[in-house]
Amino acid sequence: MRNRWIILAVTVFLAVSMLGATALEADARPVITANLRAAPANFSGQCPATIRFNGEINVQGITSPLRVQYKFIRSDGALAPIETLVFERNGSKPVSNTWTLGGAALPSYSGWQAIKILYPQELESNRAAFKVECQAEQPKKPDLVIRSFGLKQWGKCQPNSMIFTFQVTVANIGTAASPKITDKALVQAMDQHGNGWGNGVMLNAIPPGGSQTVLIPVYYLKNDPGHITGAAPHPFRAIADPLKLVDELREDNNMSGVINVDPRGICNQAQVPVREDCISFNPATAQVKFVSNDWKIVDGSHWMFSFGNLKAEAEQALKIIKHYRMNQSCFVGRPDPSFQYMLRSGTAPAGAMAGEDCVSFNPATAEAKFVGGEWKIVDGSHWMFSFGTKEDEARQALAIIKKYGFTKSCFVGRPHASFQYMRK
Repeated sequence: MRNRWIILAVTVFLAVSMLGATALEADARPVITANLRAAPANFSGQCPATIRFNGEINVQGITSPLRVQYKFIRSDGALAPIETLVFERNGSKPVSNTWTLGGAALPSYSGWQAIKILYPQELESNRAAFKVECQAEQPKKPDLVIRSFGLKQWGKCQPNSMIFTFQVTVANIGTAASPKITDKALVQAMDQHGNGWGNGVMLNAIPPGGSQTVLIPVYYLKNDPGHITGAAPHPFRAIADPLKLVDELREDNNMSGVINVDPRGICNQAQVPVREDCISFNPATAQVKFVSNDWKIVDGSHWMFSFGNLKAEAEQALKIIKHYRMNQSCFVGRPDPSFQYMLRSGTAPAGAMAGEDCVSFNPATAEAKFVGGEWKIVDGSHWMFSFGTKEDEARQALAIIKKYGFTKSCFVGRPHASFQYMRK
């Protein structure tokens, strides 16, 4: 009986000892973790794209070297080789992998990659997600821009001479060389008043990333010398490829900023030849008549001025004509004149008339200027006559004002004058 108890006690002791050993072995298992990141996580550009996956495997709780086997798994189910790391002590070891994908057959893709531990345990890291968006390859074309634009030097203000010279640097920011064109200008410097004053020069071929600096002389404007000083200062721009001869990546980035150039310092006021267009009449026989439902001033069968239903204004205008003995009605820009004036046998009406409505100005300081998007005759800050885009008519009217020495601009029926004249 006593031997049986001894045997039973030994059996229980061995069983308890085995359970304790199993628990210790469980507590002694290493703790393994893994982490992975995609770089870049979002790709947009020309394909194929290469996504790099960087991560680490961490082991804790080991007292002797540990062999860890793992592989990369990914969203498309592709097979990867099994790899091995040996940990001599607790800590982390880096792991990495790449995935190249994308192209015409796969323009976009969203996926992931992860680390799978195979031994001594089975576990997975986080899924490192990524996205690829393929863009079409940029066409290989040049793209010309103005890199710099400045006034280089002054010249002479006389016919057949250079008045001033610009220095311009043209750069090619495109992906192909610009062509060399030998018979047409590839860069210009132009007055933005829109009358075509300026000049252009040719360029050599410019490689991608390259540039070329040129000088552009601007010459005396023989066909409109009054513009040189009368419209000063002049807003000039440099323009690359003004004739659109080059097939560029962009066509909206060819212009420089504006440089204002004022040549009045080296030029005297250029004279504009006066061309007059006048019709003579007899003020003694002129009269007001109601013709075709319209009050008019007529001389025989020739009607000169129309007043609509404003009979009183027609009669006042006739009194003025007779008072000053005006016998010529003159125009600038017929058949739709932009400016009209009256003369007395080739001279300016002079004197004064009681009750007339006149504004004074100084013909010596009057000038033609481009103001608010149109050509005007102004005296200081006071603008008197507007000509829209007709610069030549504005200059012709100014020359006439200076020729006759007009000092008064007079009206009948303001603010909407039905008759206007000038006098000294």
